[in-house]
Amino acid sequence: MSAPAVRRGTMRRRWKPVLIAAIAILYWEVVARVLKVQEPWDSPSFLPAYLLALGGCGVIAFFLPERAWRWGIIASFAQLPVMLAHSDSDGSLLPAGLLFLAALSLPAIAVAIAIAALRRRRSQAKR
Repeated sequence: MSAPAVRRGTMRRRWKPVLIAAIAILYWEVVARVLKVQEPWDSPSFLPAYLLALGGCGVIAFFLPERAWRWGIIASFAQLPVMLAHSDSDGSLLPAGLLFLAALSLPAIAVAIAIAALRRRRSQAKR
């Protein structure tokens, strides 16, 4: 395989996470604006928005089951740029925020992996 062909293949694989990240950042920006908070998790209405994000991870994992765990990480950590854009703090709580985002990513990762596994089993059963 020639070098340009290898690069084209790599580019085809890289656009999906970038697109999903952009959509996730947009989602959390809308959530922050609708809920009128700087950080989406500051709202008492965060749970429905988070559950919708988990559902989104499942949908993405169904259609893109390869390395599905990354969709949960991307969906959760997409809150970070939204928080940084809206925050006027000195960043002293950033380490705690990163730990919280890591914790929030665990259920999202589990959902994505489970849905991807179901998709694989379903496609194997059809053969």
